[in-house]
Amino acid sequence: MLVVVDEEKTKRALKYVNEMSNSEFLELCYDFYNYNHGGNNKENGAYNKALEYLNLWSEPSALEIAIYKKAHETFDKIVLMLLEDDIKRYLNYEV
Repeated sequence: MLVVVDEEKTKRALKYVNEMSNSEFLELCYDFYNYNHGGNNKENGAYNKALEYLNLWSEPSALEIAIYKKAHETFDKIVLMLLEDDIKRYLNYEV
């Protein structure tokens, strides 16, 4: 499914995640994973806090793009496998 995301919102989200410390970013990734996989979606978790701070409730894809981009830059493609929970999809993946 194709999703159109506002470029300015994505830039704001990228700036936000790029300014996070490593531990803050890992917490965001963990919370995002739980949110995407029906786990314990904490109302006061890092993902919901980021959506609130950036006012992206109507367009969470902007934050998701930022998370994936920074995660890939920081941890390489292994993190994509973990966030998506689909290792086979990324075995021959090139970004």
